[in-house]
Amino acid sequence: MRAVERAQDTLVAVLEEIAWENGWVGTDAFLAAADAYGKSVYGQHLRRVAEGKIVKSRGRYE
Repeated sequence: MRAVERAQDTLVAVLEEIAWENGWVGTDAFLAAADAYGKSVYGQHLRRVAEGKIVKSRGRYE
């Protein structure tokens, strides 16, 4: 997985993102998770997803 993440310059299998996309957690909980990770790459990724800056082909992005 690390090789894919490095090659595509994105995170793969982000559990909070998967849960949010499937409606298993609300936006408030999703943003709380992003805040918990602070300014780390992981936290920044979660924030970009919530802001719609990372576009997926499934889930909440259809």
